[in-house]
Amino acid sequence: MLANNNTLSYSSFNFDWFIVATMFMLLPVDMINGILLKEGIEFPISIGQFYKLFVIFLIFIRLCVRPKLDFLLLLGTLILFTIPSIFQFFSNDDYSLRIIFDDFIKTSKYISVFLVLIYFQRIFTFPRKKTRSLVKSWLVFSYLVFAINILLKYLGLGFPMYDYDNTGTTGFFYAGNEISALFLVLYGIIAYHLYEIKKAKTWFFMFFLFNLFLGITITSKPAMLGIILVTLLILANPENLKRISLRKIMIWITSIVLLIPLTVYIAYELLKDSLIMHRIDYFYNKWDLTTFIFSERNLRVKEMIPIYKKDWTIWEKIIGGGQYFYENQLGNIIEIDFLDIFFAYGIIGALIFTVVIIGLFLKGFLQIKNRFPYARLALLMLFVLVLESSIAGHVFNSGIAGIYIGACFGLMFFKPAPE
Repeated sequence: MLANNNTLSYSSFNFDWFIVATMFMLLPVDMINGILLKEGIEFPISIGQFYKLFVIFLIFIRLCVRPKLDFLLLLGTLILFTIPSIFQFFSNDDYSLRIIFDDFIKTSKYISVFLVLIYFQRIFTFPRKKTRSLVKSWLVFSYLVFAINILLKYLGLGFPMYDYDNTGTTGFFYAGNEISALFLVLYGIIAYHLYEIKKAKTWFFMFFLFNLFLGITITSKPAMLGIILVTLLILANPENLKRISLRKIMIWITSIVLLIPLTVYIAYELLKDSLIMHRIDYFYNKWDLTTFIFSERNLRVKEMIPIYKKDWTIWEKIIGGGQYFYENQLGNIIEIDFLDIFFAYGIIGALIFTVVIIGLFLKGFLQIKNRFPYARLALLMLFVLVLESSIAGHVFNSGIAGIYIGACFGLMFFKPAPE
């Protein structure tokens, strides 16, 4: 019996290594995908989507070996989220199998974050040094690929974040709205490792300045402000309050007083003569503060509510009408993740999402209490990403960032391997 268990463990170890190895190509494939899309070369399913589905499929197969309750519940949620689209297919002549397939792809983006979380929970719960070492190399490699993409702007390469005045950059990544979440996750993991695990505070500060520069280069509000917020949250370690001193209080006050104005000043100096600054100034004077912060998303909410009350049936309000049904009603999505889930998957979908997020917060606090080294990182990144998803969207349904978000949340289960 013992021999059989060891054989299974060794086999699954090799499969884990292979799965993580395939993740190294996620961002390079997304770059190729971005170039093809910019050139107008499209396929029924993009190569970026296809490759992510391949990785997700491998993870799915791995979790099927020893299915546990969390995996079965997630599988049930995927089926539940697919039912509205199938229902519309049989009741609406405008629906085709292509729409069902597209809806499934979009639904899988929400599910994949939590599928990857469950997978990395398995990896980080057991001390397998070689696989963990490969995970670390994958995260560092991914950060380098991302950073190099952003810096290519200074060589005149890559795609602009905004078409007017060639402002900002997304590197060779096509999904400009989604790269902020990817950026914050990769930055948060490495910055936390430097500060909390390695205690390399000088390197941490230099790393922060470099990434602040990257955020300004991207020219994305979530990226620029998110870097500051993640940094402040990393520095705000509750353990330090037990040994608080006047010197630490002064450092904290100085950090807060300097970081935000410094970021605003540098960003202003770099962008003051660009068309985007004129655009920001125009909309700041045109809109009220709420509309400016949410970039008209709040106006889309006001537009959507009457449509929802009038056109949604009781059934559609309970389980939703699916992604296509929702997008077709509004002509777009609101780009606030919770509301997008609510309108696409109904009250049940929004309730499931809320329960899962609350559960992750509670689990994060418990893991911190049990002294898991990366639990605080997972908790603070959960807070930042929920905040971003509530203002700018494209977080929990991000194709490019989803797998990295799941890996980051999975770090709350990381146990140091025995020496």
